[in-house]
Amino acid sequence: MADNKVYKSQLIELLEHVHRVEQKLIASMSEQEREAAGEPDHWAAKDELAHLAYWHEHTALNIQRVKRGEEPQPSTDDDNQANTRIFEQYRHSSFAEVFDLSERSHQAMLNCVRGLSEEDLTSTEFLPDQNGRPLWRFVVGDGLMHTITHLAHIYNERSETQMALAIQVEAAELLAGLSDSQQWKGVLTYNLACQYSLSGEKDRAVALLREGLALDPSLTEWSKQDPDFDPIRADPDYQAIYEV
Repeated sequence: MADNKVYKSQLIELLEHVHRVEQKLIASMSEQEREAAGEPDHWAAKDELAHLAYWHEHTALNIQRVKRGEEPQPSTDDDNQANTRIFEQYRHSSFAEVFDLSERSHQAMLNCVRGLSEEDLTSTEFLPDQNGRPLWRFVVGDGLMHTITHLAHIYNERSETQMALAIQVEAAELLAGLSDSQQWKGVLTYNLACQYSLSGEKDRAVALLREGLALDPSLTEWSKQDPDFDPIRADPDYQAIYEV
């Protein structure tokens, strides 16, 4: 389907899906893993979940502000500064407190989407920072793709690379139904390339990266510095992608 044919019910189903993936991961954690303290340059699982919850709630509240005819909350710092601030804000919180925040943010995102019309979801000017993307892409990017990326990272940190890959592949299959545009397929293919790189499957990572960049060339410059490709950065097949 085209970019202007996404439906609210699909987004709600996808939000519920990613919430189940998160709940499954949480259920598998030991008490020690839940309460582990992270560092600014190496987050623990609790920090990752707090980070996700903060941004979900932030996005939901901003969309709801605009829907009420109010101005969205402006960003006062760049992403790295914001993420450092969020880490410091929640680093001493208990896992129970972070879990409550996560559940609240999930409900906030669901309520946000339920309050939007199909016209809202396809608008490219609903928020000031959409950069030409329809609003549903903004919701999916923050509420689903961002979440799956961080949950996969937690699995990778546990040396459960196949589980990390499995949730990425499943997400890509579900998200593919939202649009049949070449650019959207490129984004999903690129994300899979990232996970194959982290999983140590170099050949598959290179093939998918090449395909993803062909579908969405706008990802090329970021791919050259994306840390997900650090494991294959020195490989001649990876470097050949960028040879003119």
